[in-house]
Amino acid sequence: MNTIYERLMEHMQDHPIINTHSHSLPTVDGSDMTLDTMLHSTYMGWKAINAEGYGDDKDAFVKDMRFNSYFTYFQKSLQELYGLNEPISKKTWQLYSDKIHEAYQDKLHRTNILREKCRYEKVIVDSYWNPGEIQGFGGMMTAAYRINMYLFGYSKTAVDHKGKNPFQVYGWPDAPTIDDYVALMRRQIGLKLDEGCVAIKAGCAYDRGLDFMPTTKYEAAKAYMNPDATPEEIKAFQDYIFDQICKYAAERDVPVQCHTGLARLNKSNAMWLKPIIDQNPDTRFVIFHGSYPWMDDVLALVHNYPNVYPDLCWMPILSPSATERFLEELLELGNASKICWGCDTWMAEDSFGALLAARHVFAKLLSRKVEEGFMNEEEAKALISDILYNNAKKIYKF
Repeated sequence: MNTIYERLMEHMQDHPIINTHSHSLPTVDGSDMTLDTMLHSTYMGWKAINAEGYGDDKDAFVKDMRFNSYFTYFQKSLQELYGLNEPISKKTWQLYSDKIHEAYQDKLHRTNILREKCRYEKVIVDSYWNPGEIQGFGGMMTAAYRINMYLFGYSKTAVDHKGKNPFQVYGWPDAPTIDDYVALMRRQIGLKLDEGCVAIKAGCAYDRGLDFMPTTKYEAAKAYMNPDATPEEIKAFQDYIFDQICKYAAERDVPVQCHTGLARLNKSNAMWLKPIIDQNPDTRFVIFHGSYPWMDDVLALVHNYPNVYPDLCWMPILSPSATERFLEELLELGNASKICWGCDTWMAEDSFGALLAARHVFAKLLSRKVEEGFMNEEEAKALISDILYNNAKKIYKF
C-alpha cells in the first residue's frame, strides 16, 4: 500500500468512534471462553458454519473459510489482540483458545477491548433479547429500541421472529380497539426513549417484506383481535402500525434504523421502503447495511430523499470490496455528512475485527481518491472523522 494509505491508517489508529449499531451481549461468562465458544457468537455461527462440525479436522474448516471476510477479520483481530503471529490452524487452535481463556479471567477484558483498542466513545446496541436494554459499560453503551413486536400485536399470541409480543412482554391489559393499542404502543416507546434510547430499530425484514404500503385505520382494524384475520388483513395492520411508529419517531425527533438487504431476502431490499418514506417526510430513516446486495437501492434513495441516511454497519466484514464500491458511489452522489458506521457484532473481538475491516476500506478507497485528485489528504482525514464520529454525534444528538 502507498504512503497515503499508511497515513490514513495512522489517522484512524486512536480515533474516537461512535459505533452506531451493535448487538453487544450484556454478560459474557469468561470462565469457559475458548476459540470454539467464541466462534459461536460470530457471523460464522450465524451462517451455521462451525468448527465443531469438522470434528478434529480444524484445517479443513480453515481451508473452507480462509477467504471469507468474517473469518479473515476475526483472525486478524485475534492476532492483534492476543499477540499471535501464526494463523489459526489445527496446530495453533489450542494456543488461541488458551490465550482467549486466560484473558477472559479478567472481568474488564471485554470492556478494555471496546474502550481502549476500538476507542468507542458510544455504542448503540440493538438488544433484541430485551428491547431497549441499556447495558452501561461505564456509560459507553446506549440503545436503539427494537419495535418488531408491535407489528404482531393484532393478537395476544402472535410473535415476531424473536418470539416477542407486546402484550406478553409488558403484561398489557386488554386494549379493546386499535386506537387503544396505538396509545399503549406510543406510551411504551416513549418510556424507552425517556430512559435513554436514541433511536428506533426496525428489524422487520426478518419477519416480513419491507413493502409497508399506505392503508387506513379501518383496513388495519380488520385484523385486530380477529382470530380469523386473513394474511392481507394482518399485513394491513402491520403497515398501519409501522406508519404510526414512524410518525411518532418524527414527533420525538429520533431516527428509525431499518435493517435492509440480507434477511428473508424476499422484499428485503431497501427500495421497498419508498412508500413509507413518502408517507413520512419528517422522519429520519437510517438505512442499514447498504441493502447489500441491492446497494443501488440505497444510492437512489439517498439521492432523492433528504431524510434518508446511509449506514455502513456490517458491510466491511460482509464484503470489503462491495463496501468500497458502495462508498465511492455514495460520496459521488450523496451527502457525506450523513454516512455512519457500526460494527454489528456480538463479541468484542469481532467488533474489533469489523473495525479493522472498516479502516482498511476507508484508507484503501480514500488514498486512491487522493491520488486521483478527487480530494486532498486533509479532506480524506476529515471525511474519515465524520464517518467514524462527527456524523453520528449529530444524527443521534450525543
